[in-house]
Amino acid sequence: MKMFHVERKRVGRILTGLATVVMLLTTSCATMRDRDTIPDYVIREGGKNVIGSAPLNAFIFEDTRQDVYFQDFLTYRFQKNNMAEKVFEVDISGSRFRILLYDAAEFEKYFRTSDYIPTVTVTAGELNAGKSRFVALSMVDASNQDCLSDNSLWLATATQYLKKLKDDYLSNARS
Repeated sequence: MKMFHVERKRVGRILTGLATVVMLLTTSCATMRDRDTIPDYVIREGGKNVIGSAPLNAFIFEDTRQDVYFQDFLTYRFQKNNMAEKVFEVDISGSRFRILLYDAAEFEKYFRTSDYIPTVTVTAGELNAGKSRFVALSMVDASNQDCLSDNSLWLATATQYLKKLKDDYLSNARS
């Protein structure tokens, strides 16, 4: 009596295995994007557009507070009635400016959260579970000119004002 022997298709398994290895190597060896930490703040190009201007620059900092959102801080500070307000008017040295706040979705759209490395570990709680780790602000003058542009006469004033605002927010954190 003759027995027959069934062999598995080895070629198909070998090709599948090779394809998997090649795919793993090409995706794992892909170049990593540069990621930055933000020790104090950075100013980045490519933010929102306002009427009559190119994309705005933004003042970006890491939000290390766990007890309150930056938007709530601004709403209280500028005595707004709407907690969803994202545009805040200020007077500095007799001139009128608008601060434009980026919400989490806008921050992701214009600056990508994955480009930045958080420097402080924040535990997720009920209050801050959906809270963005970074805050971005743009500032324009009365004629919608970007105050954070390298060409702006207001660059030093705007940067100083936004840094003070950031420092006030972060210094009032509850432990």
